[in-house]
Amino acid sequence: MGRFEDGYDSVIHFPGSTGAPVSLRETVEMFERELPELNPAALQPIPTGFPQLDLNTGGGLHAEDLIFVVGKQNVGKTLFVSQIGRNIARWAARSRNKVVCLLIGYEHSQRLLMQRLLCRESWQAGEPAGGVSLALIRET
Repeated sequence: MGRFEDGYDSVIHFPGSTGAPVSLRETVEMFERELPELNPAALQPIPTGFPQLDLNTGGGLHAEDLIFVVGKQNVGKTLFVSQIGRNIARWAARSRNKVVCLLIGYEHSQRLLMQRLLCRESWQAGEPAGGVSLALIRET
């Protein structure tokens, strides 16, 4: 048990390596110490490629964000988050930023996600004849 500055006792136990609670004062002091060494890019938003989403999130996603996309089956969650991942990867490559985007999904196999990615990329390439269908990718 520990005692906070305001005199209250704490009996809080957090799982894993999250550590004990930290006061706002301690957080501000730590930020001020680290600020001179901080890479300015770490404070900039990461654009998702969806203008309305970026507008409503202060310019895009932010470092250390954890985003959950949930909903019923077959409403486009996987398409949506894979498109965001693609847009972030392209943005990172263009800006030479070392951003990592991790997509964790439970509904689809790696094979199906790769097939969908190939299909989508073929259509986004802008060929006059269009892209490759998912059925053709599976057949091939």
